[in-house]
Amino acid sequence: MKFDWKWVLPVSWLAMLICVGCLSYLFEVKIRPDQMLLTPGTSGYILGTDNMGRPLAALVFQSLPLSIGIAFLSMLISLFIAALVGGWAAYLGNQKIKIKRSRMVASIAVLVYLLVFIPFFASISAIGVVFLAITGISIWYFLAFILGKSSVFRSYTHFPIDFLGLKMTEIMAAIPLLIIVLAVAAVAKNTAWVLIIILGATGWTRMARLFRGEILLKKSMPYVSSAEQQGYPYISVFYRHVLPNSLSPLVPAFTFGLASMIIIESSLSFIGIGLPPETITLGKLIRQFYKDTHAWWIGLFPGLLLISIVLSFHAIGDYLASKLKS
Repeated sequence: MKFDWKWVLPVSWLAMLICVGCLSYLFEVKIRPDQMLLTPGTSGYILGTDNMGRPLAALVFQSLPLSIGIAFLSMLISLFIAALVGGWAAYLGNQKIKIKRSRMVASIAVLVYLLVFIPFFASISAIGVVFLAITGISIWYFLAFILGKSSVFRSYTHFPIDFLGLKMTEIMAAIPLLIIVLAVAAVAKNTAWVLIIILGATGWTRMARLFRGEILLKKSMPYVSSAEQQGYPYISVFYRHVLPNSLSPLVPAFTFGLASMIIIESSLSFIGIGLPPETITLGKLIRQFYKDTHAWWIGLFPGLLLISIVLSFHAIGDYLASKLKS
């Protein structure tokens, strides 16, 4: 069997790092003030120690599973949002859904309400998310009931779901991702799950655009039109015929997104935002070098490992993209 080292090497490297990182949790990392900032190779420490006397090798490897896990779960959330905003909305278009004008206005108002307030309520706790959902539903029913009294809003009209999805994507893409994450993370609680939700809820725009373009191409195929003419529900046609044939561009995009999420997570950790202070991450290790610039090994080894992880994901993404095009 012939192996293509373009993907075997980065996959093997990432798998080894994850395995070593998981195994490193079996060993307790103790703070030893008498062994602070030891250079690599001193007293048996291969990569030296940090400014708290902890072995740098153990800290580096222990931070890998968390960083990769945060990136992976964030991208799953981004993929789900992209499938709804870019895929499902593009398939339905602006003519397939009819809705009362009162309900359409109420839906748009609630959507704006959620977009404005969800970062703040989600940063509080799960209770904040529940409160946001309850108030959103209440606002929708109230507006739909009040507007439904008028004959102008009682008639049916086409719901432009594709137009709204496209504009939402454009608005989110116009604001730099790091700025959004910084603004929300600064007021949110420093937990891994909050960081995953923030990254996932803000990093979906690129995949949504790819998804939308592919869905628009596939929905015009004869087999899709045939299934719709036979009376199959739209959701059935989408999930059975359109969606499975539109995932190929998202595979390399998902891989590239993992690299981006790892960089963003490390950047947030470097400036002290996103995760609790006691959590070990590559960004926090590199930050120690910022405080003790003479300890070059604290910045060198975590930085090289971070670069190798990002390059590995990019190599896998390039390989998948070339295979899908051929």
